[in-house]
Amino acid sequence: MPAYIYNSTINYLASSTMKKYFILKDEKRFGPLSFDDLKAKHIDSSTLIWFDGEPQWKKAGQIKELRELFKQSQKTSAVIKFFKHLITSVTRLLHPQS
Repeated sequence: MPAYIYNSTINYLASSTMKKYFILKDEKRFGPLSFDDLKAKHIDSSTLIWFDGEPQWKKAGQIKELRELFKQSQKTSAVIKFFKHLITSVTRLLHPQS
């Protein structure tokens, strides 16, 4: 890997892990929060986020370094929907309505 790519990747990772975020929920501001704090809070892509350097609040899904938080939750949601559908189908087969 070329040094300039490696260095820019390291700088990006360091800046995103050291960044402090604030969230706006029910018109109340919470923070400062680390990236790990945001993960623990189970925010969704519509949660309003602000951090130093941003001129205004943004939806979490619009912030590049936070998008990975929602990829896993989208996969989890798809699995949950699948199993709900499966349970409904099996229930209908086992207990048909008259």
